Amino acid sequence: MLNLSSLNQRVNALSSRINGIPVPVVDNLTAVLTSGDDAGGLNITNLNNLDTTNINGVAYPIPVVVPTLDQVLASGNDGSGLDITNVTNITCNNLDTTNIIGVGTFTINADTIKVDSSIVAVGGGAGITAQGVNAVAVGLNAGNLNQGASAVAIGDSAGTNNQGNYSCAIGVSAGNASQGTNSVAVGNLAGNATQGGSSVAVGVNAGKTTQGASSVAIGNGSGQTTQATQGVAVGLNAGYDTQGAGSVAVGANSGKTTQGTNAVAVGNVAGQTTQATQAVAIGYLAGNDTQGAGSVAIGVNAGRTTQGAVCVAIGNQAGNNIQGYSSVAIGNGAGNATQGDNSVAVGRSAGNATQGANSVAIGYVAGNITQGIQAVAVGVNAGKTNQGDSCVAIGNSAGNSGQGANAVAIGSYAGATNQTAGSICLNASGSTLNPNQAGCFIKPLRGVALGIGVGRVYYNSATYELQYSTT
Repeated sequence: MLNLSSLNQRVNALSSRINGIPVPVVDNLTAVLTSGDDAGGLNITNLNNLDTTNINGVAYPIPVVVPTLDQVLASGNDGSGLDITNVTNITCNNLDTTNIIGVGTFTINADTIKVDSSIVAVGGGAGITAQGVNAVAVGLNAGNLNQGASAVAIGDSAGTNNQGNYSCAIGVSAGNASQGTNSVAVGNLAGNATQGGSSVAVGVNAGKTTQGASSVAIGNGSGQTTQATQGVAVGLNAGYDTQGAGSVAVGANSGKTTQGTNAVAVGNVAGQTTQATQAVAIGYLAGNDTQGAGSVAIGVNAGRTTQGAVCVAIGNQAGNNIQGYSSVAIGNGAGNATQGDNSVAVGRSAGNATQGANSVAIGYVAGNITQGIQAVAVGVNAGKTNQGDSCVAIGNSAGNSGQGANAVAIGSYAGATNQTAGSICLNASGSTLNPNQAGCFIKPLRGVALGIGVGRVYYNSATYELQYSTT
C-alpha cells in the first residue's frame, strides 16, 4: 500500500525534474505536514485509503472508555449525578438498583413506577399522594390518595382514596373509597365504597357499598348494599341489600333483601325477602318472603310466605303459606296453607289447609282441611275435613268428616261422618257410630238385669260403670 510519505517523495521528485528544483528529503508525515512548499504546512485533499497506526507518537484510533451505569449516575456532567430523561426502549438485564434506592426514590416516567425503601407504586396515578410506609399500589390510580401504612391495592382504581392501614384491595375498583383499617376486598368492585374496619368482601360486587365493620361477604353480590356491622353473607347475592347487624345469610340469594337484625337464613333463597329481626330460616326457600320477628322455619319451603311473628314451622312445607301469629306447625305439610293465629299442627299434613285460630291438630292429616276455630283433633284422620268450630275429635278417624260445631267425638270412628252439632259421641265398639241428632251417644253400654225397667240407665257407683237394665 502506498503511504503518504512515499507519495510525497515521488511527487516532489517529479516536480524537481520538471522545474529543476532539488528533491527534498522527507523522513515522515510530520515533516511533510510542517514543512511543505509554503513552509507553513501542506494541505492534503482528495486522499483515500490512508493507513495510519500512530500519529505524533499516539496510537490511532484513540481507545474509547465506556463508563458503567453507576459511574454515569454517580458522577455526571455536573459532578453530582446525571439526570436521565426522555429515554425510551431501554432493555436492562440484571439491573442492580441497590445504590439507586439507597439515595432516594427510583422513578421511571415519574408517574409509572415508584420504588423506595418502604413503598411500591406501579401504574399511572398509583400511590401519588400521601402513600403510607410499607404500602403497595399496583394499577392505574391504585392507592392514589392517602393509602394507609402496610396497605395493599392491586388493580385499576383499587384502594384509590383513603385506604385504611393494613387493608387489602385486589380487583378493579376494589376498596375504591374509604376502605377501613384491616379490611379485605377481593374482586371487581368488592368493598368499593365505605367498607368498614376489619370487614371481608370476596367476590364481584361483594360488600360493594357501605359494608359494616367486622362483617363478612363472600360470593358475587353478597352483602352488596348496606351490610350492617357483624353481618355474614355467604353465597351469590346473599344479604344483597340491607342486611341487619349480626345477621347471617348462607346460600344463594339467602337473606337477600332487608334481612333483620340477628336473623339467620341458611339455604338457597332462605329468608330472601323481608326477614324480620331474630327470625331463623333453614332450608331451601324457608322463610322466603316476609318472615315474622322471632319466628323459626326449618325445612324446604317451611314458613315460605308470610310467616307470622314468633311462629314455628318445622318440616318440608310446614307453615308454608300465611302462618298465623304464634302458631306452631311441625311435620311435613303441617299448617301448610293459612294456619290461624295461636294454632298448633303436629304431624304430617296436620292442619294442612285453613286451620282456624286457636285450634289444635295432632296426628297424621288431623284437622287436615278447614279445621274450625278453637277445634281440637287428635289422632290419625281426626277432624280431617270440615271440622266445625269448638269441636273435639279424639281417636283415629274421630269426627273425620263434617263434624258439627261444638260436637264431641271420642274413640275410633266416633262421629266419623257428619256428626250432628252439639252431640256427644263416645265410641269403643270398633265400628262407626254417627249421631244424627243432638244428644249423648255411647257405644257400647253393658246391659244388666237390674229389675228397674227395660232400657233404663243405671250408674253403678261401686264400679263406676254406666249400665242399662234388661229387666
